[in-house]
Amino acid sequence: LLSELTQKGKLIFVVIHQPSSDIYKMFDRMLILDQGGYLVWYGNPVDAVVHFKTLDNQVNADVGECGVCGNVTPELIFDIIEAEVVDEFGRYTERRKILPQEWEKNYLEGVPKDEVEEVNDEPPATLNIPNWFKQFKIFLTRDILAKISNTQYIVLNLLEAPLLGFILAFLIRYIADPTSSTYILFDNENIPPYIFMSIVVALFLGLTVSAEEIFRDRKILKREKFLHLSRSSYLTAKIVILITISAIQAFLFVVIGNAILGIKGMYFAYWLILFSVFVFANLMGLNISSAFNSAVTIYILIPLLMIPQMTLGGAMFSFSKLNRLIGSVDKVPVVADMMASRWAYEGLMVYQFKENKFEKQYFDYDQVKSIANFNQDKLIPKLSESIEAIEIVREENEGKNNVDSVNKVVAYELALLKHEIPKENRKILELTEKLRDFKSGKNGKKINFDVFYNGFDALAADDETVKDSLFIPEELINALNVKTYEVEKHGYELMDDLEKWKDFYLAVYSSANELRENLIAYQDERKPRYYIKFRNKYHNEHLDDIVRNIYEKNKILRFNEKLVRQEEPIYLEPDDSNFIGFRSHFYAPHKYFLGHKFETFWFNIFVIWAMSLLLYIPLYYDHLRRIVEFFGDLNFNKKKINKNIEEVQNKVES
Repeated sequence: LLSELTQKGKLIFVVIHQPSSDIYKMFDRMLILDQGGYLVWYGNPVDAVVHFKTLDNQVNADVGECGVCGNVTPELIFDIIEAEVVDEFGRYTERRKILPQEWEKNYLEGVPKDEVEEVNDEPPATLNIPNWFKQFKIFLTRDILAKISNTQYIVLNLLEAPLLGFILAFLIRYIADPTSSTYILFDNENIPPYIFMSIVVALFLGLTVSAEEIFRDRKILKREKFLHLSRSSYLTAKIVILITISAIQAFLFVVIGNAILGIKGMYFAYWLILFSVFVFANLMGLNISSAFNSAVTIYILIPLLMIPQMTLGGAMFSFSKLNRLIGSVDKVPVVADMMASRWAYEGLMVYQFKENKFEKQYFDYDQVKSIANFNQDKLIPKLSESIEAIEIVREENEGKNNVDSVNKVVAYELALLKHEIPKENRKILELTEKLRDFKSGKNGKKINFDVFYNGFDALAADDETVKDSLFIPEELINALNVKTYEVEKHGYELMDDLEKWKDFYLAVYSSANELRENLIAYQDERKPRYYIKFRNKYHNEHLDDIVRNIYEKNKILRFNEKLVRQEEPIYLEPDDSNFIGFRSHFYAPHKYFLGHKFETFWFNIFVIWAMSLLLYIPLYYDHLRRIVEFFGDLNFNKKKINKNIEEVQNKVES
C-alpha cells in the first residue's frame, strides 16, 4: 500500500525499529540518526550495510546481502554503530568505540552526495486537500458503507421504532364500554400518555442511535487529524445520515401507532414533531459521543439526559406545582423551556386539540365563550372582592389606632386593582377587534358575532366609542392608592363599571354560544348525528380535559399583584406586551414573538430546531470534551496532591 502511494507522487516517511530483511530492502532511502541527532547515513538501505562494514574493517565488507538467499541483516548496522570498547580484561565498557560525531564526519566525508535539483513548482494536485463538498461526500460514503455492512445495525434500527409503536399503541388501545367491542377515539383516556411516550421514544432512540457515532470513529479521526480535514464536513455527513435514519424511524412509528389508535388526519403533524425531537436527540447524542472516552460512560449518561426531559416535559407534573425555586405560576419555568420535550408535548397536544377535524369547526366559538365566561364568573367577582375587602377593613377599623395595618391591607388590594384593571381595559378592546375581524371575514373565517347590551352595539362602534362605554377611566385608576382612594367615591364607581363589564361579557358569551349551537343544529340537520359521530372519530375527551385544565381546583389564582387564570389555558392568549419575549403559559394556543403571532405547533417546532442548531455549536468546537478534560485534569492534580500529602505524613511519622 505504501509503495503504491509512492507511485502517485507522495513521500512516505516511516519510523521503524528492527525491520525484517524483506521490509528493509523495500525502502528506497534510509536515514539513520545517531544519539544527539547526528546524521550518520542517508541513502540506499543495502549500501548502508556495506558502508558500516567497511568502516569497521570487517571481512567481505563489500557484500551487503547474502549471495545465496539475498537476506540482509539490518541489526548489523546498529551493532557496528554502538560497538563498545573492550578493556584489558576482555569486558565491554560503556564507552563507544566511535562517537556519533565521528560517524557523522565519516559519512559526510566518505559518501558521495547526489546533487539535488531545486524545484519551485507546486506539488501535484493529488496532494491538495479536497474541498468541503468532496470531503463531505467521502465522509458520507464511508459512513453509509460502514452502516450497510452491519446487518444487525440496519435491521435493529428499521424494526425498533415500528415495534415500539405497535407495542405502545396495542397496549393502550382502550375501549371504555366493557359491553362493546367498538373502539372510540373520544373515549380512550390513553391518548395524552401516548403523545408523551412517543416523545420519550423519539428522545431515547435519537440518543442511542447517535451516542457512539463519534466515539467509534475516534481512532480514524486520530489518524486523519494531521491532514487538517474539515470537521464541519465530517459532522454534517454524520448528521445527514442520522436525520435520515430518524426520519424513517419517526415515520414508521407514527404510521403504526396512529393507525392502531385511530388518530386520523394527524400523521404529518405527529411525524414532524417526533422527527424534530429525533434530530435534537441526535445532536445531543453526538455531543456526548464526542466528549467521553468510554461507551459505558456514554450509556450511563443517557438516563441523566432523559429524566429531566421526562420530568419537565409537562405531562408528568404541573409546572405550577413544582419546587418554588423552579416552578412558575403564570408561565412555563425557564428550566422547562430548555427541554425539547416540553415544546414537543405542548405543540402536539395543542395541535391535536385545535386542529382535529371536529374541534377545528368550533374552536373560535369555544375560545370566545371561554374568555367571556371566565371574566364574567371568575375575574370580575375577584376584583369585586378586593373592592369589598377594602370597604370592610376600613369600616371594621374605623376609629381604631391601627392605621398602618389597615393601610397595608388596603395597599395590597389596591395593587391588584391597579394592575388588573388597565390590563382588562386593553383586553376588552382586543376582544372587540377580534370579533369585528370575524364578522368581516378578515381572519379568513367569517362568523357573524353580535354583541348588544343595554342598547349598545359594541361591534358596530369604533374603538373610541368602546373605550368611552366600557373602559374604566384613567382618572379612577390613578386614584387607586392608599392616600386618595375613597370607598364611597371610587369604590362604588368601580363596582358600577364592573357591572358594565359583566353585561358586556354576558352578551359576548350569549352570541358565541348561540352561533355555536346554530352551527351544530345545521350540521345535524344535514347529516344526522353529525356532531356525535365527528366528535367520537376525531376528538379525545381526556386530552380535552387536560388542555382545559379541568382538574385544577383554583380556577383563578392571585400571584403578587396580579391574577393568574388557570382555567382552560388552551383558550387563553398569552401576553403580547413583551416585544421580544415568547414565554407563555402551558398549552397556549398561540405564541407571540417579535410582534408577530404564531401558531403554537409551528413555533414550538421552530424552537426545537433552534435548540438543535445551538447544540451544533459545542459539537463543532468540542466544548463538552474540553470541559470534561478540564475537570479530568483537576481530578488528576487532586490525586497528585493527596499523594504528596501522604508522602509528607509518612516522612513525619518515620
